[in-house]
Amino acid sequence: MWLAIAALAVFALLAVFGREMFAVAFDPEVAKTQGIRTELISTLTTVLAAVTVVIGMRTVGLLLVSAIMIVPIAAAQQVSSSFRSTAVTGVIIGVACAVGGVIASYYVDAPSGATIVLLTLACFLVTLAIGALIRRST
Repeated sequence: MWLAIAALAVFALLAVFGREMFAVAFDPEVAKTQGIRTELISTLTTVLAAVTVVIGMRTVGLLLVSAIMIVPIAAAQQVSSSFRSTAVTGVIIGVACAVGGVIASYYVDAPSGATIVLLTLACFLVTLAIGALIRRST
């Protein structure tokens, strides 16, 4: 339940502050000259990351959190061409792998965290191959 609440909060904050977060992450000095409150956006990003890590630690354990946070975005980068599409694709991959991993772990009687990470790594390998095909065809 906490994971779902955190996901909704992250979605809502990305919908409201997504452009500002991208601008601050890309070039904070230019973002500041554009009138973006970079300190506030940086703090917001840090808090979101911290909350995600804490909830993730309670869900899958400390060692698997980084893989669950990084691999879906790395997978999305293989098939996406913009920041927005990478973020959306990464979220879709992450949620699908989390739900699929929990369901699969129930049926194969395995730890859910490890199953989620294995499924996420499998998605990365699939997107790596798809991305290579896309790049080769263009």
